[in-house]
Amino acid sequence: MPRREYTTRDDYQLINAENRHTITPQGWTHEQDNTKVIRANDQKDTVLVREFGFNEYRRISGYDFSAAMNYWQSTAPFWAAVRALWNDKLTKDSTALAFPTGDNQLIDGLFKLAEDYKQQSDLKTHESKLDDLFHQFVNAENKAFK
Repeated sequence: MPRREYTTRDDYQLINAENRHTITPQGWTHEQDNTKVIRANDQKDTVLVREFGFNEYRRISGYDFSAAMNYWQSTAPFWAAVRALWNDKLTKDSTALAFPTGDNQLIDGLFKLAEDYKQQSDLKTHESKLDDLFHQFVNAENKAFK
């Protein structure tokens, strides 16, 4: 379930979310069909509600994006290392997140490390810290070697 729902609702357990993004000359659109499902032990799943959403995003001009660009330029190697680590974990036979829904310790830790990286720009040290952080929250293994 989405975090916004998990923290405020307990009347359903699953969401089947179908999203479509369409590029347009002005920007893009985002359509979504969501089916919220009640799942109880030894019972057939029951649909609670089906929702449809439509968002339209338009390009803007004249906005100063320099703060975002500066952040990206100063942290891009760090985030490349994060993507590489996720890629490694997600290509294993089994990957499990070791924290409950709504727990922000992993993402908060990543942003803290990104801020530290901005100050030091020492990727080797931060790759080691990334490994330690992922080891706490992401369990991945190849079952074929057991």
